[in-house]
Amino acid sequence: MTTTQRRPRRHKKTPSHSPRTILVDTRDANSQAAESVYAVAAALGLDIVELPHAEDASKVVHIQVSGNTVYADARQWHYPEHEATFEHWLVSKCFPRAEHNTVWATVQTGNGSYPLLAVAMAYATAGAAAGGTLFVDADAAGTLTDTILEATDHAIEVLDFDFSMPSPHIYLLNAPVWEGVTLMLQRNGANPLNSVLLAETTDAARQHFRHVVVNCGADLFMAQRLAADGAQVVHVDDFSRPLYVKFDPYKKLDYASHRIPDYGTRRDFEFIYTNTRRRKGMRRWMERGDL
Repeated sequence: MTTTQRRPRRHKKTPSHSPRTILVDTRDANSQAAESVYAVAAALGLDIVELPHAEDASKVVHIQVSGNTVYADARQWHYPEHEATFEHWLVSKCFPRAEHNTVWATVQTGNGSYPLLAVAMAYATAGAAAGGTLFVDADAAGTLTDTILEATDHAIEVLDFDFSMPSPHIYLLNAPVWEGVTLMLQRNGANPLNSVLLAETTDAARQHFRHVVVNCGADLFMAQRLAADGAQVVHVDDFSRPLYVKFDPYKKLDYASHRIPDYGTRRDFEFIYTNTRRRKGMRRWMERGDL
């Protein structure tokens, strides 16, 4: 199932007003332009009220579609050339940007590793503050995704990338949530939002989440790019061979000698998402720039 297979939700009566309710006037619209607006709004999870049924238009985002042109907030977009630009505007209007957000990332390049470190960091931040946590498995090998799926009896849906509407916002807002953490998993490196479009994904995630944790696997180049974009990277290595990628991670740990809290070294995913008692110590370790 892709992120845009949700049918548009159209109400005959105006629901309680919120920033996620939009008023749409498509009486003079080209059918394709109108359906595009409906599809984007539905995929973003917005409530759509059509003009003839609106009881009070003063508290909702008002969108008018005339021909192939979309008008809103003294701006205009032409369909289909400006479809992505319109979507970005709609997201910024309906979803207030999360404040004081942090992107974390892990990269592990030694022979030894902590396979669940990244997801433990994600669950350590879950519920600590309003805004939510997103976990992104950006390791092309997909080993961590497989571990999570097996541990949950494949109860978590891995969404397919929708090439007809390649929006990271739409994907993030429809991604599955497991025990308080939104999970952006991948199989066989098939989702470009987890790889070549990862910068766009993390930028969009800052709009919706207080904490974002990215598992880079052993990809130092990916970790380097994330660090350049402001991510706080935890690099675990055993120093058994030279590395030719130079960047300054937030933490650089020797697998053999630097201690990571037990919560981050577990190999049992069920323990990580059910045990909340040890999360505070894990958060303190993450927030300290020292080792």
